[in-house]
Amino acid sequence: MPIAPSILVIVHQETSNPGLVGDKLRSRGYNLDIRCPALGDALPKTMAHHAGAIVFGGPMSANDDDTLPFLRTELDWITMAVASGRPYLGICLGAQLLARVLGASVTPHPEGQREIGYCDLQPTSTGSPYFTTPMAVYHWHSEGFALPAGGGPPGRGGAAEPRRQPVRHGDAGQRPVHRLRRRIGAGLS
Repeated sequence: MPIAPSILVIVHQETSNPGLVGDKLRSRGYNLDIRCPALGDALPKTMAHHAGAIVFGGPMSANDDDTLPFLRTELDWITMAVASGRPYLGICLGAQLLARVLGASVTPHPEGQREIGYCDLQPTSTGSPYFTTPMAVYHWHSEGFALPAGGGPPGRGGAAEPRRQPVRHGDAGQRPVHRLRRRIGAGLS
């Protein structure tokens, strides 16, 4: 019997778990390799044993790598993960970390706004292969990021516009890298 593919899941707090995203992946036959670098878990040297990676959010900023060394480790690791060609999904902090790796800045909202709660996410033409109807997604953040070179928005919505929320990076025909700052709720199908 073949071994089920494994998805590397990175969380940032002891109490964090992959929630609905993990449930959906498990229901599709994936094993989850859950690691928390903030608690000392090592990250793999390669993506050879993982079909993809999901990096979740946390209360820290993607710019805290000077005071939180595990974030520097993750930034370096994300460079390798992206180069591997395996799918990457960054949610909230995970998207901000990827934005930094791709050369975009992560900054507070220029008017000091915070986005907390549910917001409708509308698909764009770039996002239509991934979702076709609006979905309510939960978010809690005060920072956003500019669109990195080679990226395109699969959806729009929220007070952070025109700063990016979800972003697709890479050629859709070559296992694109995905970033979705919002925590995906029931919209996962």
